[in-house]
Amino acid sequence: MKRHLQKILACICNISCKSWREQIPLDFVNIESTYATLQACRQRIEHKTPGAYLRFGDGDISLAKGHDELLQKSSQDIAAGMQQALSSFHPGIMKALPLHSHRFGYEEGMFPGVHLVEDSQAERFLREVVDFFIGRKIYSAVALHHQFVVNYENALNFLILLKQNTKLFIGAKDVPSDIKENLFGHAPHIKTPMANSFRVIDEVEQQASDFLSNNQGFGVVVVAMGCAGRILSHRLFSTPQGSNLFFFDFGSLLDIFCGWETRAWHSLSGISKENILNAKQILSKYE
Repeated sequence: MKRHLQKILACICNISCKSWREQIPLDFVNIESTYATLQACRQRIEHKTPGAYLRFGDGDISLAKGHDELLQKSSQDIAAGMQQALSSFHPGIMKALPLHSHRFGYEEGMFPGVHLVEDSQAERFLREVVDFFIGRKIYSAVALHHQFVVNYENALNFLILLKQNTKLFIGAKDVPSDIKENLFGHAPHIKTPMANSFRVIDEVEQQASDFLSNNQGFGVVVVAMGCAGRILSHRLFSTPQGSNLFFFDFGSLLDIFCGWETRAWHSLSGISKENILNAKQILSKYE
């Protein structure tokens, strides 16, 4: 690691016509496995250790650079908020990137369309944010998703733990109440728009802060509101109300439970309806 950092510093000190990001060697990069990432989240919850698991993707980087993404219009405020979340070096922040590729590491069951990206795409994406990850672990952005595909029992056990510890759910307004109850128990649901959710982020943050101020003690806040969710989680974790919580960015596995096929991996991965139904039945037994 020391040798790699020396190479990085040497590159930064010898900037030529290329940007300094383009000169940073990427051979020091090692993405955590989906299993290790989910275990790290599990340990934080079990040991009541505050933190936030933030899953950054192409859309987040586009917004940070001032460009629109599929479900969110850009603005100066959202660009600044995303840059702040990306640049956080708080030890409790677990920043995740979609880098599973031949170059940076992939796992059994990953292939194009199912969590495996081209080397060129992974490298291009990483170079956009590499300065925010020097000296930090890079967690998997598809930990729960892929574990549900290849290690169903492990993912199900995590979902049980998550349900038992969820204090608040912040996510899409169209999530049916029975699915919310199934996955997150009796936790209140702060409802957010299906698109352009950043426009209500101040209101959502205030609602969450008010609730958390009156419900102190460790717990999990599950967030599923797209790119704006990364900004919201970072904001809330930085407040006194959120400093004793773990924020979990749930992702599109929620869509599968809702019966929404919104991603290619939903059908290509071969997740069976039987497994979803079985998970719902098992989860319903836990409070």
